[in-house]
Amino acid sequence: MIHAPQKYHHHHPSPEHSPPPPPPPPPPPPPPLPTTNILGTWYITRSSSPFWSDKRNPTITLTADTNTPPGTLPLSALSQPTPTSPAPILTNKTSYQTLSSSSVKTTTGTDRAISAGKQHGPIQMEWRGSGWLRMVSAQWEILGWGGADDDEWLLVFANKSMFTPAGISLYSRRKTGVDELVWAGIEVELRGLVERYPAEGELRELVMGMEVARFD
Repeated sequence: MIHAPQKYHHHHPSPEHSPPPPPPPPPPPPPPLPTTNILGTWYITRSSSPFWSDKRNPTITLTADTNTPPGTLPLSALSQPTPTSPAPILTNKTSYQTLSSSSVKTTTGTDRAISAGKQHGPIQMEWRGSGWLRMVSAQWEILGWGGADDDEWLLVFANKSMFTPAGISLYSRRKTGVDELVWAGIEVELRGLVERYPAEGELRELVMGMEVARFD
């Protein structure tokens, strides 16, 4: 299941003389806890963010803090922390090259969950920069996930920040991206979000504007 970005989760008021809406259906059962491992290197294989339009080889590598046991870290550790097991702080290293240069540009920061525990919505995260970027923060959300082992994928929404525009991106364990059949299923669900929120022109642009990233 793919969630809409949290900013679009609002209710439109009914016209003044419209009949009252029918009672809402009972909520669906909670989804299974996500087991996708968030740690390791992710290739940004598709994106609608203009930031990546003149970049190549974009990757994000996530590592856990020293309080987290080594190995894998399932998304459930971010989405449903407890008082005795708080959401870990992740180190985020983003690397890429421009189309015209061989030098690798890198930014580092930390990620933490800021709205953990919601059963029917995206996992909301906050990034904070390191070094000269330590005063800069940005919010991003994990809208969906799937696959196993080297076929894992994440669908991520990044809010507009001081340096980057908003965008939806597909992270994959392989630089070649997910299989076409898998992408077709993701695309169908994304277009379903556009139909569900017809008044959100930005969402439509982000969904329809996803392009394949360049990799050497």
